[in-house]
Amino acid sequence: MSSHHNSRPRPRSYTSSLGAFPWRRNKPDAALASSPAAPVQTLPIDTLLQALSPPTAPSLSHARSLAAAFTTQTPAPSSSAIAPIFANLCRVDQPPAIQAAGFDLLAAYCACGAFLATSDRLTFFDVFRETASAWALEVWEPRAKALNALLPSVDDAVGIEKALLAMLTGWVGQAADGLCTSGDDETERAVEVLNEVLTVWSEKLEVLGRISEDEVLSVFEFYRSLVDRALTSPKPEPSPIRHRRHPSSISNVPSPLRPPASRNHVHFISAVYLDFLESRITRLPPSFLPQLMPLLFRVLAAVMSPLAALSARPPATPIDPPTELRVIKIVAAFLKGPYSITSLILLRQLLLPSPSSSNIDVATQIATSLGALRTLRVQIRRVLEDRMAMRVVQRDTAASATHAGTPGDVDAPLLERAQRAWGKDGADVWDARKVGVFLVRAVRAWTACPAPAEKERVFEEVAALLKDVLQEMDERVQDGGETGNGFNDHDTAAAVGRVLFEMTNYVKTLKNDDGTPMNLSLSPAHPAPNPLFRTLAFLFSRTQTKVPLSPPLPLSLLAIASHVPDADAAGLPAQLAAAHQLMPPTPGWLATWELLFACNIPAKPAMRRAVHVQLASVYEKVKDVRSCRRPLVELLFEFWMQRVERAEEGEDAPAVWGLLADEVALRSTEEDSSVDDIPPTTSELTVHKIMVAMMSVSGYCDCDGELDAPAKPANTAPVSPSVPLTPSNTAGVGSPIATRTSQDSPPAPGKEKEKEKEAGSNNMQQIMSSLRTLTGSRHQSQTQVPQLSSSSDESPTPRAEASSPPLPGGSNAPCVPCRGLTAASALLGMFAQLAFADYVMMPSQARLALFVSERLLKLLRTAPCPRVRVAILQLLMRLRADRDHRAFLVRAPAEHEQQIYTLARLVGRLRGVPSTAQSDEAARNDEIFADRARARQTFERNGRRTSSGRGSRTSVTESRSRSRAAGRAAVQPMAPINTKPRDALWGIPDIVPFSLENAEKGSRLLVTYDPQMPSDGVVLPVSDYMDVLVELLKAERDWEVLSYLLVHLPVQLANKHFWCGPRSREAIAGLLVELCKGVLDGTLGRYVPQDEWPGSLKTRDAQSLAYHTLTVLISYQTIFDAPKRHVLVEVFQAGLGGRGETVIVCTHALTLCLFEMETSMVKALPHILQKLAQIVSNPSIAVHMLTFLCILNSLPHMYANFTEEDFKFVFAVALQYLQHHSRAETPREEPFSLSQHVRVMSYSVLYIWFLALKLADRPRHIKFIARQLLLANEGRDDIDEPTEVCFDFLARYTYATADPKPAPSLLGDILARPTGGGGETHLEGVVQEKTWVVGYSIITVRLLAKAGWLEVTTRRASGTTKFLLKSENIPLVDLGDVNPDMFTIPASLMMDKDPRALGAILTPSEISPPPDIPPSKVDQNGELLELFETPEEDGDESRPDPVTGYVWSGSAPSQRRKRVDMDPAFFPLQMSAYPDIRRQIHRGKIVRDTQMLGSTIRTLDRIAVIDTHKVGILYVAPGQKNEVEILSNTRGSPAYTRFLAGLGRLIKIRGQLDVSLGGLDPDEDGEYAYAWWDDTGQVLYHTATMMPNHASDEEHRTFKKRHIGNDHVRIVWNDAGLPYRFDTLKTDFQFVNIVIEPHSRGAIAAYSDNAHEHEYFKLSLQCAEGMSAFAPVGDFKIVSARSLGVLVRQLSLVADWYASIFKDTERDTKRNEIVTNWRARLETIKKFANSIASPFEHLPDEEQGIMGQESFRDFTPGY
Repeated sequence: MSSHHNSRPRPRSYTSSLGAFPWRRNKPDAALASSPAAPVQTLPIDTLLQALSPPTAPSLSHARSLAAAFTTQTPAPSSSAIAPIFANLCRVDQPPAIQAAGFDLLAAYCACGAFLATSDRLTFFDVFRETASAWALEVWEPRAKALNALLPSVDDAVGIEKALLAMLTGWVGQAADGLCTSGDDETERAVEVLNEVLTVWSEKLEVLGRISEDEVLSVFEFYRSLVDRALTSPKPEPSPIRHRRHPSSISNVPSPLRPPASRNHVHFISAVYLDFLESRITRLPPSFLPQLMPLLFRVLAAVMSPLAALSARPPATPIDPPTELRVIKIVAAFLKGPYSITSLILLRQLLLPSPSSSNIDVATQIATSLGALRTLRVQIRRVLEDRMAMRVVQRDTAASATHAGTPGDVDAPLLERAQRAWGKDGADVWDARKVGVFLVRAVRAWTACPAPAEKERVFEEVAALLKDVLQEMDERVQDGGETGNGFNDHDTAAAVGRVLFEMTNYVKTLKNDDGTPMNLSLSPAHPAPNPLFRTLAFLFSRTQTKVPLSPPLPLSLLAIASHVPDADAAGLPAQLAAAHQLMPPTPGWLATWELLFACNIPAKPAMRRAVHVQLASVYEKVKDVRSCRRPLVELLFEFWMQRVERAEEGEDAPAVWGLLADEVALRSTEEDSSVDDIPPTTSELTVHKIMVAMMSVSGYCDCDGELDAPAKPANTAPVSPSVPLTPSNTAGVGSPIATRTSQDSPPAPGKEKEKEKEAGSNNMQQIMSSLRTLTGSRHQSQTQVPQLSSSSDESPTPRAEASSPPLPGGSNAPCVPCRGLTAASALLGMFAQLAFADYVMMPSQARLALFVSERLLKLLRTAPCPRVRVAILQLLMRLRADRDHRAFLVRAPAEHEQQIYTLARLVGRLRGVPSTAQSDEAARNDEIFADRARARQTFERNGRRTSSGRGSRTSVTESRSRSRAAGRAAVQPMAPINTKPRDALWGIPDIVPFSLENAEKGSRLLVTYDPQMPSDGVVLPVSDYMDVLVELLKAERDWEVLSYLLVHLPVQLANKHFWCGPRSREAIAGLLVELCKGVLDGTLGRYVPQDEWPGSLKTRDAQSLAYHTLTVLISYQTIFDAPKRHVLVEVFQAGLGGRGETVIVCTHALTLCLFEMETSMVKALPHILQKLAQIVSNPSIAVHMLTFLCILNSLPHMYANFTEEDFKFVFAVALQYLQHHSRAETPREEPFSLSQHVRVMSYSVLYIWFLALKLADRPRHIKFIARQLLLANEGRDDIDEPTEVCFDFLARYTYATADPKPAPSLLGDILARPTGGGGETHLEGVVQEKTWVVGYSIITVRLLAKAGWLEVTTRRASGTTKFLLKSENIPLVDLGDVNPDMFTIPASLMMDKDPRALGAILTPSEISPPPDIPPSKVDQNGELLELFETPEEDGDESRPDPVTGYVWSGSAPSQRRKRVDMDPAFFPLQMSAYPDIRRQIHRGKIVRDTQMLGSTIRTLDRIAVIDTHKVGILYVAPGQKNEVEILSNTRGSPAYTRFLAGLGRLIKIRGQLDVSLGGLDPDEDGEYAYAWWDDTGQVLYHTATMMPNHASDEEHRTFKKRHIGNDHVRIVWNDAGLPYRFDTLKTDFQFVNIVIEPHSRGAIAAYSDNAHEHEYFKLSLQCAEGMSAFAPVGDFKIVSARSLGVLVRQLSLVADWYASIFKDTERDTKRNEIVTNWRARLETIKKFANSIASPFEHLPDEEQGIMGQESFRDFTPGY
């Protein structure tokens, strides 16, 4: 009640006066006697009495007038006169206003002082009793006032006490009923006033002993029933205030019993009840407690409100105690009073639902228990807040203490709370163990109670109680406070944990309308559906306290994981792990795992992933503890088999299958050990059971090859695996444990290709039932898993089915991993573990790995799921072997093998690259290359093409374009593009579904070939593997499988050590046959359905990929017979008619065949050349054809039998591109540097092949070549300079094979010296010299001092020619000459000798003068001595240790190693103006400006007459990575040394004159170097191992790097065993690296072992960014050691050409035209010739007749 109500004075109990009742608030009682609204009295009392006496109908005005008259007129009438009128007015059938007027009349009469006897009072009381059953809102107050006036004291009620109490309780009940229905303010006031009247009367009567105890209890019962009605009645709707007839009945003042804002009648009636109870609580009998406390708890449940969070400080502003607090105080008084034990027992009992035998309804039970829980919670909160206050006081006191140690000011209310905590009460109230026990019982009982949803409020209160306790614990931990004073954290944590865990049983029962579990979100971002879940979310989302709960929170949350969202449940496994619930030795850790497995439902993928993360972690920790690991795996396997049986593996499959695969690997080592601490039993999980399950599921496919396959519905029957595990028609063989003892042993019967009959059931349950009955049979079939410890298991026998049924559900079904793929991936991972483990490998593991590999091969052949087969290929294609044939696994082949990227790009499998890239490239190639349907371009015998002339060219071009389009439509119509291809199952970079943890680790026992069989090693059946690959190539229907095979097979074949052994040779031969047949017949890929080809790919694309595999097979040519080699070359020859990429690959392959299959190539070369001549190509293709011809030219024995037609086809290829390059309509999309390179290569091919002709055959080709060159310049006014250079070259070499530069000779040296004296210069021996410019040549004629001798030198673009002429018109010794010529004859005899070789002809004694002859008198012999003396040379004639043989020194040895032929036409042609044919009169122009002439000649002589190149060579020793280590090497492996010997000729640097040394200095860079040259070019190799290391340059090796770092091309012999990085050598000239390395890795000792010197090597090219493909290497080539030197030499020449052009064009950003040495010489000569005036300016004038020739007949101006 309000403070105003409670402060109202009451009469003392021993007085008889009742006092004044609060009829109207804040108004004086005098107002009740007279009303301002009352009419003025005009009639006397008697008249009014007569007017109101029965049977007259009562009048409302007369009644009010009479009541007013009693206060103004005297005397008052007798009671007998008033009684009939009062009874008539107050009848129940009268209107409420009349009744109210009657009661007002009685009150006025009693107040006017009239005497009332006891009988009169009884008479009037009877009227009250007769009207007690009627209730009207307008009547209650007048009636109560009348009763108060009638019975002003207790003494006036003698004899009517019981009736009075009954009447008053009836009035209160009527008012309460009205309040429950209407709920307006007036009714509330009626209840309040009438309750006050009843309270006062009952209290007075009880005190005076006027009523019995039963009557007192009846009043209590009345109030109980009153509260019952209020609690069970619905809340009334508020009614509008109605106007009253009398102001006395109007009251707008709100009731003080409750706040005005509330209209809850329960609060008001409860307050009324509590008012009555508080007045009687001290006199309450104990027998009434069982009825009283349930009612109080129900009231508390009805009026209680949410409680604020715990706080140590009380509210700053006190508020009036609400009803809830009053109830709690009353109950607290019971718990602490004399009846505390009884009250506590009742409290515990009322926490539980009532027994089923009781008649109490469920709602009442819920309310009672709820109130009891709130009472308990408030009491516990008080203790907790007191303890919080205690800690605050302690902290504040310590912080505010003075220097003297006295505490500072402390808040008084806070101190009061702290003192309660320090007292005894604070230690005894909160007994965590006892409270926890009866709370657990209450939660369990209410969970089992079949109550409606309203019982959830009980659990809400329990959860709130736990929240309060945990809040206090958390704050105590944060404050760092100690428990103390009897407050045990461990007991509290245990109590909270048990109660919370028990509550999870109730949460499990909560469902949504659709039957799904109700969602309990722990995230604040997702509101809870109800207060209970909100509180539980707080409890479960909190962090652990210092003393964790028991059971831990995560374990309780795990029990309701189905209700927790996936995002929240995902953290459960980690929390359990942090609480040490998932690891031994925690009791029940396996039970926790069982719960986790059971909660692993498909709707929670994140939780499932988290579970398997923790499972993997725990498994890793216990893997070495067999007693712990095995039970865990057995539990997992049992659970997993149930999931598999229902086809519900889902996303867990990869993790679970992977763990089981790890278990197989572990058990294989344990069960092979001789010490077995735990002997296996028949029911124990074995390796066999796991592998049977894995292999069985691997044969399933529920994805149909799609990456986003929908999940199958649960009612869809699973498909039987395609790999039967124990086929009934397969004969049993020996155990596969036995080691393979021979590579040549015949295949097992199971390998025969026979169809198995489809039988058996399609249901996976049969497989599971077979797994459960694995014990008891000792039968072993071919597919039996090797038994390691248990031989009693038997494999099930499900039969295969052809295909999987269609997946229902459409695209809206959830996506799950393919069942077969996940199991197969585990098999793959198992094989990797067994074969390549780090630990010591047991023989049983190797045999088990061998068995798994055989199963994988069978799956590869028969599995219905293409994803499974691709995954198997992903593993098998990673297998490699080192030089010792030990198998290992490559982690990422594409990272180090560029060819995989190249081939993947061709079929659109590069990740991140649009799939249309391949189609665009194919379209571009179709535009570049002429269609094969057009007529071939042929050449006539005379060199003319079938179409000639300027006009015909245009028509041919137009018709070619039309025929190309028409040809495609007529010959082979394009297949429709598949707009909806299947999902790409693989791409680059490769993503594999198995672990590569053991990649790059060599197997300890698994080998691919063992020449020393038998041994401990187990041999992988690589021949069987190859047989399966051949079978796939022959009849594969899935493009994903076929494309992956074709892209990755070449790289694996390049590892030749992997494919050793006699059976492997047969298998590889079979591969060659199948590929050749598939390409030639077009059968490769024909079984792939047309609608499954992605994009615009066709069968020809598969065949294009096959050429790469065939290229690698060239390195296996030694195992092929001659017919197979011929067919292989034929396939490459046929590929020249394909598309652009195919043409390039085949050209590269044919280039390699020149070295490896010479016999077959000699036979096929004419046809190949004819094919090449028919290809109209752009630079990207022409560069490879031209390089092929360059390399072919370096092998004279290959074209020794060429005919004239063959040479003409060679010339046609080069000339054809020159014509293509010069066409105005030629598209210029190709890189400019490549175009320039191809142009230079075209002329180079023309030059070297022209020199390859015999001298007698050369003139016959001039007409053909000249015509094609002119056609290349068609459309111009004149030929371009490269063509002029070419004609000059033809003029030089058509009639002679002489070198392009004159060599020094003994004759020339003698003739150039004058007679007498030896100190004169060379020019002093010249008598006279004249020079003429004739065409584009400079001819110098010198008259020598020696009589009759002339020196004629002609300098042309292609070289310099010198002639020594002896005029026979001058006699040798003139008659009478005193100075005869005594040395010309002997000098002529020695003219072929080098002047420095005189010491080998004459001894020193023969050429030295006598010692007694002074130098001034030296005779002719003395002159000979001076002329013939040789320069001093270094006496050190040592040669490099690695290489023996002749060391070239001095002049170019080509002059000593070839036969020089010459035709008489050579001399006049060199003297002619050819190729300058524009001048009509071919007369030379004499040069008279000697200064300009000297400058020009010096410039010409500085320009080399051949092309010079310099290439660096590096040797990378095993393990080396950085440039300093590499440059420091001074020797290499034996194979490297022999490679150098085949690369070039060893020359001596010191004294070298004619070989360009590339800047080498013998004093700093060593005495020797390798070089190579021919008539058109020369290359010097800067070999790092031949250069000395200088002690002052150990840190950077600058002496070597200054040469090799400036080279554009470097040859790298890589024995490091690691990939060579392109930027290893830091330099600005980083263009091309030619890398040579072993095709198989090996130990360091392998590189220094001579046993491998004759094997094959892997050759690859590294180029700078922006450089186009130009070399016949492609991504790599496998080259034999005997061919390596020549091939690399030619590659280095071609590479240096292109690198120089690429550099000059500033990395292809500038269009700078390349200028060769010959062209530079031509430009110099032309510039000089144009500066010389001709003495013959005019032609002869025919009109002048014969005299017109006068000026021309005078020839002296020109000579």
